[in-house]
Order: sequence, then C-alpha cells, then structure tokens
Amino acid sequence: MYYWRLVVRNGRGRIITAAERLVARHGIAGVSVRDIVAAAALHNPSAIHYHFGSKAGLIQAILEHRRDAVDPQRLRRLRELDRTGGGKDLRPLVEAMVYPFAAYLQPGSHYARFLAQVFNSPTRDHLTALALPVQQGIKRLQARIFALLRPLPPAVRTQRFQLASGLLMQAMAEHEQQLENGQQPAIPTMALAADLVEAIIAVLGAPLSPVTRQSLHARRRRPRAALKLRQRRASQPTDKGEP
Repeated sequence: MYYWRLVVRNGRGRIITAAERLVARHGIAGVSVRDIVAAAALHNPSAIHYHFGSKAGLIQAILEHRRDAVDPQRLRRLRELDRTGGGKDLRPLVEAMVYPFAAYLQPGSHYARFLAQVFNSPTRDHLTALALPVQQGIKRLQARIFALLRPLPPAVRTQRFQLASGLLMQAMAEHEQQLENGQQPAIPTMALAADLVEAIIAVLGAPLSPVTRQSLHARRRRPRAALKLRQRRASQPTDKGEP
C-alpha cells in the first residue's frame, strides 16, 4: 500500500496533516501549538484544544490515523500466513513487520520521521499522557516472534525486539528524509526493506553468547545472595536485653 496524501477540507484533518509534517521535521518540543495552527491555515489558536483537547491528544490522533493505514496490512499478512501455515518461521513474520511500513513511504510522506521523533524524544513524558493506540498487527507479530525465540531469556527477547523495532523505524526515517530532500537514496525503498528484513532476522535470531549468558546468570545470583544475607542477619540473636 503506497502512501496516500490526506485530502481534507475540515480543520481537524488539516491540523493532523500539518502537525505530522512539523513534528517530523522539528520534533515535538520544537513545534508550538501556534506553529501548527498557522501551518494548517487556521486563525483560531484554540483549534487544537477544540479538536484534540491538548497537544498530547493531537499526537495520539496522528498515531491512530496512521495506524489505521499500516496495521491492517500487517494483519492481512498474518491471516495469509495462518491460512498457508507459513507463520512458523522467523522470516515471514519479519517480512510482515517490515514491508507494510516500507510500502507506506514515498516522496511526500512524513510518517516514519514522525514516529522517530515521538518515540526518540529526549523527554518521553508526553508518552505517559497518551493512551497509545494498540497496533494489533505489531502486538500479534511480537507474540509470535517471542514464541520462536523461546530458547532466549525473556529479557533478551524483549531487548532484541526493541532493537529491531528501533532499527526499522530509524532506517525508514532516514530514507524518508532523503526522499524529501530530493536525494537519490543508495538503494530503492523496497530494496532497503528487503535488506532490513535480513538485518532484523540476524538481530533476533543470533545465538546467545557465553559472555551474555554468564552476565545474566551473575545478575540473577546477586539478588538471591543479598536476600540470603538479609535472612541470615535477621535470624541471628542480638546482644540487646529485654526492655
């Protein structure tokens, strides 16, 4: 599915389009409510409060809007994998994670950079104020990928999925910026997506090194050792007499 420009005649849609573009370019902290209202060609500074309640509500509305464009494609791929029995390997699951996102990018899109700005903001306080829209496609993909990575410790599975998601988002954001600047990317969008699939498979499926395993084991032992020490001290008689 290719990126489609939102054609709007109402103030709410114009604000969403303008805010996504400005946040993608300047970050959340670098864009004021007045900047967004002006870019949307509106004259009422209270327009954002009227439509979204707050700037945080506006960010949530943008996330919900784009989710409805990308996430259904991931769900469609998952249904097809279920139908054909192809969801038992890591590759098709990673492809379902990457390709719908990549297909959404073309000159004129701002979605990837917007996501990168929102989730890589120096202060993530704004995220705690959001009821972030749940992307069912990503949620189901994560569960199935975790099932395939069950031999890995849970903390490692979580860390690797976060690394993979960050790699995908950042690579697509940089590619989208090149498209907007009129630069010729090193490789086409879908070739980049194919290469990202390989890189993410490598990140997720790498064997656990002895150094990592030893470090995790030592970390688990420290709390147990501290607990035993506290229990031993608590069981020892004190020299204090009865009051």
